[in-house]
Amino acid sequence: IRVPPYDTNSPVSPDPNHDWGTIHGDWDGGKVDGFVTSGGIQTMSYTDASQLAYYYSLFSDFTLCVNYFGSLLGPTFPNRLYLAGATSGGLTTNNVVAGSLDWPVILDLLDAHRITWKVYNIGGACTVGGGLTSYYCNNMFQLFRRWYSEPRVNSFVDSDYYSDLAAGKLPQVGFVMTNDITGEHPPYAL
Repeated sequence: IRVPPYDTNSPVSPDPNHDWGTIHGDWDGGKVDGFVTSGGIQTMSYTDASQLAYYYSLFSDFTLCVNYFGSLLGPTFPNRLYLAGATSGGLTTNNVVAGSLDWPVILDLLDAHRITWKVYNIGGACTVGGGLTSYYCNNMFQLFRRWYSEPRVNSFVDSDYYSDLAAGKLPQVGFVMTNDITGEHPPYAL
C-alpha cells in the first residue's frame, strides 16, 4: 500500500499508536516499510513552517535537533527510562508502578560525586496516584524506589527554576521535566 505524506495543516501532531507491537510492525524486521499497515495513515503526516513558525525561525541562528530516535522500539515510559538509567530494565510498556524500579540512575552518580542537582517540574509538580505515575508526567525519576519521595525530584516547579536562575543559584545539573501538555507530546500542540 502506498500513501503519500500529507500536511496535517495543524500545530497538533497526531498520536499514532506507539506500543511495542505497533512499532515493531512499523520496523518490519529492518525493512522499515510497515508504517501505514501497522501504525495507520497518521504515520505519514507532517507539519510544516506555516504551523511551526517559531521553530522554523530558530534554524538560521541555532542548532535545533529536528530528528528524534528512541532508544527502544516502543512506547514513552521505557524510552524515558533510558535518560534516567541508560536502560529500560527490560520494560516494554507504559505500565510502570511509581517507586517500583530499583537500579542505579544518573542521580546516584551525581550524589556519589557530590554534584548538586534538582528536577524542575515545568507545568506543575508531577503527582502519583493509585501507584501509577500519571502518563502525562515526564518525571521518570519518580519510578525509582530510591527517588520516589525525594524532594529534589518532586518539589520544584516553574517558579523555583526562575527564582534559582534570578538568584544565580541553579544547581550544577538541572533536569527540566515538562508534562505532556507543555512538553508537546502528541496529541498536544507544538
